[in-house]
Amino acid sequence: MKQSTIALALLPLLFTPVTKARTPEMPVLENRAAQGDITAPGGARRLTGDQTAALRDSLSDKPAKNIILLIGDGMGDSEITAARNYAEGAGGFFKGIDALPLTGQYTHYALNKKTGKPDYVTDSAASATAWSTGVKTYNGALGVDIHEKDHPTILEMAKAAGLATGNVSTAELQDATPAALVAHVTSRKCYGP
Repeated sequence: MKQSTIALALLPLLFTPVTKARTPEMPVLENRAAQGDITAPGGARRLTGDQTAALRDSLSDKPAKNIILLIGDGMGDSEITAARNYAEGAGGFFKGIDALPLTGQYTHYALNKKTGKPDYVTDSAASATAWSTGVKTYNGALGVDIHEKDHPTILEMAKAAGLATGNVSTAELQDATPAALVAHVTSRKCYGP
């Protein structure tokens, strides 16, 4: 079973000091309003050129006190864009999410339980298992791979490393997205012990 690269990317966060963004002025990162005529090709571009130096300069060598993983369940670029266009206009800028230097991206597919091949229409359980464990699985599964083997979640790894953890949700805790941090079940409909 191939591990997703997200697991490799997240593991160092649990065991090494984390760098955090500085709070003083970061003009390149903070000014992401559309640059130019939004009706012209490229007019809605929010960033120009390579942002590597600006991102590197925005980091501090001090360890982060906390790591907060915020997930907008079912929220992607199109939902953010629709909200931005409604609230701020097509050339608008959200001072919160648009100021973040990076947002997460990963492949958006589940696996077929029988064949192990991509199932291009995924559900929340398979998607949440991928980002919480680094392992792709079949639709409906939480915290297990296509062979029904348990895999540790980032919350479980953090707790095992002695860190304080929490799982806060506006949905019910057994909903697939929050449950993916703590559950290991072959069916997301398994609400009992």
